[in-house]
Amino acid sequence: MSNPDRKSAELTAACDSERVLIVAPTGRDAPVVADVLAGAGVATHPCLFAEMLRELKGQAMGALIVAEEALPDGAASQLAQALRGQPSWSDIPLIVLLSQRRPGGADPALPAGLGVGGLALLLERPLRKTSLISTVKMALRARRRQYDVRDHLNEQVRIGSELARAARSKDEFLAMLAHELRNPLGPIRYAGALLQQLAPNDPSLRQLSEMIGRQTTHMTRLLDGLLDVSRITRGKIVLESRLLDPIAIAHDAVEIARPLMELREHELQLILPPNPLQLNGDATRLAQVLGNLLINSGKYTPARGKITLTLEATAEHVVYRVRDNGIGIDAELMPHIFDFFSQAERPLDRTDGGLGVGLAVVKGIVELHKGSVAASSDGTGKGAEFVVRLPRQGATSAHEHAAERSGRPALPQRILIVDDNADLAESMAMLLRLEGHQVRVALDSSSALELAGDFQPNAALLDIGLPGLNGYELAREFRSRQDGRGLLLIAATGYGQPEDRVRARAAGFDFHMVKPVDPQAVGAEIARWAQERH
Repeated sequence: MSNPDRKSAELTAACDSERVLIVAPTGRDAPVVADVLAGAGVATHPCLFAEMLRELKGQAMGALIVAEEALPDGAASQLAQALRGQPSWSDIPLIVLLSQRRPGGADPALPAGLGVGGLALLLERPLRKTSLISTVKMALRARRRQYDVRDHLNEQVRIGSELARAARSKDEFLAMLAHELRNPLGPIRYAGALLQQLAPNDPSLRQLSEMIGRQTTHMTRLLDGLLDVSRITRGKIVLESRLLDPIAIAHDAVEIARPLMELREHELQLILPPNPLQLNGDATRLAQVLGNLLINSGKYTPARGKITLTLEATAEHVVYRVRDNGIGIDAELMPHIFDFFSQAERPLDRTDGGLGVGLAVVKGIVELHKGSVAASSDGTGKGAEFVVRLPRQGATSAHEHAAERSGRPALPQRILIVDDNADLAESMAMLLRLEGHQVRVALDSSSALELAGDFQPNAALLDIGLPGLNGYELAREFRSRQDGRGLLLIAATGYGQPEDRVRARAAGFDFHMVKPVDPQAVGAEIARWAQERH
């Protein structure tokens, strides 16, 4: 609502909250009451009972004065029903002018019969001018406060709607931002990997390759953190739960944090139990939790400091402890350590700075797993410890998950890459060719369909945002053809929301991967798929 419209509505409400309806069908009660109130500056509107019922539907009145004579059999129940039908904010003041014909004063059943719980104001006749005026003004004052409450509630609803609309716009912007930034990250990441493979004995190229890898990983992590903030606040994270080996999760987390640890020459100690454990959860998300904690410790621990990841178990929980001898946590920050965008003070150079979302994401994911996370520190300069507790399941083989992850060498496959980003497609193709695969590249869907007829690929890596047919439509077209029956389809996209994964499955994709796609992950899935077919 625009400001002029809102002001107009407020003026109308002010007039409504001052208007008094009078229903007195006999004698001169209505004119007399109207004259007395007009002299006191109160606007009145004498009306018949039927008109009053219509007016009650709009709540456009400050108070209601009804003579008892206007309430014959059945009328009182109609009035009661109309009063009970008011909105939650509206409780129209009711003043009843009692009949002079009843000896002994008011009938005690009258207020209850009106359905107002005995809260009707009862005035005996003959009326006293001062009593009438003070009673009406008191009622109008109460009514004005009701209008204030209504306006406040409406304003809160309006603000809530605007905030919800802003949140949706923010989420859409973040998703689009991530998509646009992931596309150039892919070729950069693949170029770094190619430098290392093509010139493994050149120390300068190796150093450049490692530098590119670290920075693209850091950038990808920042993008993932921003998107996870949006997903957690909207409840959009969907866990892909299964039975897991907690020891394997710990190793995966170490690999996530290893580049930072090695860069800062940290001593990382991994303490694992001798007996196998088991928990139920999302392997990727739990590795992200521990990886975030290790990276957080790495950021706040000086070079050559010590970080320890311990895995232990109680009767009911699997417990991970990440301990460091870094700068510690100030007591004032401790209550807010898991809040979004909360960070300890860092040097102005922010060499390893983040966005302050890592620990908040940790808390959100752990709670989705029905677990808990806590932080402790003896104070500034005395290090910190983070403890994650997750529900424990029965025992399982500690080697099961590790065997699953190790995989076997991939058999050479015919792989089709379809992406309108030529740099990304060609760099990924070069990496896969180095693994011994035959690879063809198409930059649009029509070229992909034409090429697939002759090339007969075993696997296809498809971008979603393609010109012409999009990736979903292209996947359906492949599946409908003879050459699509034995085809491994992998979606490669900048969109990583849960609904994007669901849509990919519905289109016929076997896997959904978020850009920049990890070439090793692609190779592992192709190898696993090839092993299952032979």
